[in-house]
Amino acid sequence: MEQTSTGTDAEYVQQFYDLLTASIDISRDWAEKIPGFTDLPKEDQTLLIESAFLELFILRLSMRSDISEDKFIFCKGLVLHRLQCLRGFGEWLDSVKDFSLNLQSLNLDISALACLSALSMIT
Repeated sequence: MEQTSTGTDAEYVQQFYDLLTASIDISRDWAEKIPGFTDLPKEDQTLLIESAFLELFILRLSMRSDISEDKFIFCKGLVLHRLQCLRGFGEWLDSVKDFSLNLQSLNLDISALACLSALSMIT
C-alpha cells in the first residue's frame, strides 16, 4: 500500500509514531518466540526490547526496503517514498539508506536476519 505525499506536519509525526508503535509490538511478539526469553523477569524482557528497539526497527526496515526505487517498506506493509519519510526521519534517512544498501548486499536469508536481530537485542 503506497501513500501519497499530502499531509500536515502533525500528520507526519503521528504517522511516524504509529510506525514505531507497530514495530515495537512486532518486536515484542518476535522476542517472545526466542527460547528462554519469556523465562526472564518481565522487567528484563521490557528492558531488552526497549534498549534494542531502534536497532531492530532499522534492521527490519533496511531489509524490506527497495532502495533502488527510493521506497521504504514498513512492518505493516506501508510503502513510503524517500521524500515522504523526510519529515519523520530527517537527516537520519540518508544513514538508513546507506545501511540498507550495505545490509542488502550481504544477501542474508531469514535465519541469518533472525540471528542478527537476536544478537542486537542481547548486546
